[in-house]
Amino acid sequence: MDDKSENPFAPQPADEMAKKGIEVPSIFGYNSHEGIMFLVGATDETYSKVENDFDDFFDKLILNQNITKTDDAVKSVRKYYFGEEPITPEQRDNFIQLVKTCLCHPMSEMASKVHVTEMKSVVYCTTVHLIPSWNQILRVV
Repeated sequence: MDDKSENPFAPQPADEMAKKGIEVPSIFGYNSHEGIMFLVGATDETYSKVENDFDDFFDKLILNQNITKTDDAVKSVRKYYFGEEPITPEQRDNFIQLVKTCLCHPMSEMASKVHVTEMKSVVYCTTVHLIPSWNQILRVV
């Protein structure tokens, strides 16, 4: 909250502004390793199941079930993210990128579209890219 600037981004708490009918700007986004949240509790068995039935796993990643999925597309996606390597814990970073691409990006985009069409207020979309060392962040807007 900013009540000191001449033209503040958020002059009051967002919930109070919304209750008063004031259009509240929102920020949607994700970071480059957001897919890691889907690996909480993952075991060797988790990777083995994905390896043994990638087609079924990929089906679950597709948010728009109206998309026609072909065997070639599934093979192409698997090859892009994992190459010829088996899907194992060593492929964790590639797994994270696949999940981020299939889930986090589309969910952020859908939320932004709903907000803009229903709420008619400003939306700021961001992506934060984590540097491989995991201790530095490069912010890209």
